[in-house]
Amino acid sequence: MNKWLFHFRTPVGVVWIAPHPQQPGRVLLGFRNQVLGPYPSPKSAAGDVHLGHSGSTELDDYATTNYAIPEDVSEWEQGDLE
Repeated sequence: MNKWLFHFRTPVGVVWIAPHPQQPGRVLLGFRNQVLGPYPSPKSAAGDVHLGHSGSTELDDYATTNYAIPEDVSEWEQGDLE
């Protein structure tokens, strides 16, 4: 059912990037089942997650404490969860 472009598993939940349904060429950043916001590209969404600027306090705290979420989206898994 999910149509994710990329996802990254963390101990606090899955972060995902999906195509924006109303704005072709843009993407949505999400965490678990919540949409966190629109972005111009997967690269910019992954960068905000890496820097702890996703908009989710729990995800941002994990990202800035553990430095475990790659900024480079090519290091994320492609597609939906299996």
